[in-house]
Amino acid sequence: MKRALLGLLIGCLTVVFAGAAFAGQNTEAAIAVHIGKKLTVAKGSICDQAPDFFAGGVPKGPELFRVRDANCPPMGDPLNPTVFDVWLVLCGGNDSVGVAGVEYGLEYDYASGSGIDVQNWVSCTDLEFKNPGFPFVPNTGNVQTWDRFSHCQRTSQVTTLGSKQVVVPNSVFAVIGWLRVVVRGSDELSTGPRPITGKMKVADCESKEDDITARIESRGSATFCSNRLGYNPCATSNLAVEDATWGRIKTLFNDGQ
Repeated sequence: MKRALLGLLIGCLTVVFAGAAFAGQNTEAAIAVHIGKKLTVAKGSICDQAPDFFAGGVPKGPELFRVRDANCPPMGDPLNPTVFDVWLVLCGGNDSVGVAGVEYGLEYDYASGSGIDVQNWVSCTDLEFKNPGFPFVPNTGNVQTWDRFSHCQRTSQVTTLGSKQVVVPNSVFAVIGWLRVVVRGSDELSTGPRPITGKMKVADCESKEDDITARIESRGSATFCSNRLGYNPCATSNLAVEDATWGRIKTLFNDGQ
């Protein structure tokens, strides 16, 4: 039975990535990092409590991606650190082919007691094939997949064009996972290539993949206890179909910092 299950898991991974020989339509996909307040009351699964980043099709209020928090531990009190929940979110996926898998790694100060320390990790996909120790030790990464038949990710942003609601091109988004981090000093958490392969990829629901390793704009980041601002790749989503000025578009995605 165990062998059969192992064969099924390997088969799923092969279909989504290894078998994806042709380029797809997710060249603008990215993985963002959002800093959230620590969840105090658990109702259902952790993933069900993710912020509604695109409520009503457009980010708003506290649901905007927060990519910086300068809340440092009290001076001289390292035993009383600040704790945050951090969400990894895929954005920029193609609405016609959807997204069925991601391959990536995380970069931060892995030294215990300095920068941020990751306490917990929960995957919000159907399957994951993480390297041992991910995301707690360096040089590890993850491959995560959704069931491309029943859970293909196609949730997109929508906007108003005249009197109609239309889908914003390349705006499919999905929550990848949740981390709880303890802030002990200045640090930056970034998404990037999976170290074991040196690749950052997205697979669609037609078993085609896009290698977005070289696209620096696909790598999101968040900073802690720092004056530097992290990077929100979701802010570059295509909003050209909406009748809006560039100033208004920037306001939609501004995290207020």
